[in-house]
Amino acid sequence: MPKTPVLVCCDSIAEQAHISARLARDFDKIMGCQLSQLESMLEKEPQLPLSFLGSNLVLNCR
Repeated sequence: MPKTPVLVCCDSIAEQAHISARLARDFDKIMGCQLSQLESMLEKEPQLPLSFLGSNLVLNCR
């Protein structure tokens, strides 16, 4: 299982939980945030690769 943290950013807590549960099969460290927090998260970690799942954003934090 990769040690790389994953950030799931979604305004829907239920959808965030659903995506996080699916990712938990393959990743051991999953963090969540709301879309309003995304800018500050990207300022802290500007090199984050971005992936979109529908209207949700999943960040693979290195």
